[in-house]
Amino acid sequence: MTKLFFLGATGHIGGAVVNAILAQYPDVELTALVRDQNKAQRLEQAFSRTRGVVGDLDDVDLIERESKAAGIVINTSPDQLDGSPAAIRAILRGLAARTERGFYIQTSGAFLVGEEGSGDRASGEVWNDVLDIDRITTMPPDRYHQRTDQLLRDGSSNANIAIVSPTVVYGLSASTENQIPITIRDIIATTRKLSAGFTMSRGRNIMGYVHVNDLADVYVKLVKDAMEGSKSESRLWGSHAYYFANGEEISFAGYMEALVKILRAKGAIPSDSIKEIGTESDAAEREIVNETAVFHGYGTNVRCRSERAATLLGWKPKGPSLRDTLPEVVDLVLSRK
Repeated sequence: MTKLFFLGATGHIGGAVVNAILAQYPDVELTALVRDQNKAQRLEQAFSRTRGVVGDLDDVDLIERESKAAGIVINTSPDQLDGSPAAIRAILRGLAARTERGFYIQTSGAFLVGEEGSGDRASGEVWNDVLDIDRITTMPPDRYHQRTDQLLRDGSSNANIAIVSPTVVYGLSASTENQIPITIRDIIATTRKLSAGFTMSRGRNIMGYVHVNDLADVYVKLVKDAMEGSKSESRLWGSHAYYFANGEEISFAGYMEALVKILRAKGAIPSDSIKEIGTESDAAEREIVNETAVFHGYGTNVRCRSERAATLLGWKPKGPSLRDTLPEVVDLVLSRK
């Protein structure tokens, strides 16, 4: 019986990953760290053979113990949380204490390679997780995600590690708590405050996007290999096992044009006009946008190619396009206001 320990199972990404793994491997015994008993009960009711243990990222003894018992650990909790470094170290200690070598899949983010946040231009550089792997693994420590990524690489001698690095995640999730992507939730809230769409400057920057179910498939394929144990494919794991997950690209202006048409049609905003936010903009409008821009990098270029997942895992995105998912996502967001 394969045992799996999961951190972040009730999140948007985590819920999709849990659903995909248990659909593919219904005999897996999954233990999930959750913050309270109510969330644990909802998770257990939604997914059979799932056990919730109540705790948070600061409960390092619990995390270490469950990691050792499971042998396969997946962490989809945000790696920028204060407790993330200590939790990652606890996972690695637990796996290192096993007789058989364990497996750890950590969620990072492609904003590691993000550049130029003004929105004025589209970058021509497309990062490749095979050809550019030496640059990726030696990024400066102040880069987003780099400190936690490095913790895994430092622990790769005692466990099989893999880092999954998605671009902007879209689409509804099977999560018991967070079906809606946080990015679009915040974007819609910002447009409603402005009564209009927005871009940073002209919104020419290009971002990658991946459907949450396509992203989940990367984890499923890695778990499939980890279940082989000592017979697993060594090329899939280790200090260079960094997997971009990207499905499509679109400029932020193109994204916003599609979104505001839907918001206007549903009466959420009065027009489909788009405001260019920059140094000359109204100060109050800049403040509204900057409240969430600091988290989502609205003017950033994030371009990458998922060559490692394609060549080693046979991964190919199959989900609906970003534009095609917008109507149902917007409906759900608006229904909860």
